[in-house]
Amino acid sequence: ARNWPETLSTDEALRWREFVRDKLNRETETTSLTFEQYFATIARLRVELPAGPRQTLLDQMQDWGEKLQGELDS
Repeated sequence: ARNWPETLSTDEALRWREFVRDKLNRETETTSLTFEQYFATIARLRVELPAGPRQTLLDQMQDWGEKLQGELDS
């Protein structure tokens, strides 16, 4: 599903989206990083890293995470 989403039927695509949303919103045995952990890591790095290009990268990562979270919640 991740590599060939166009091959999924409508029902399969909905199930996949629910699976991904659930996996990213709550910790499970197979979850490597939740949205909460992702954003907390970015916040921690913002404090630890000096101003400059790394902060810009963190901004982009924050934006990407928020966009993905919004897409999954809609």
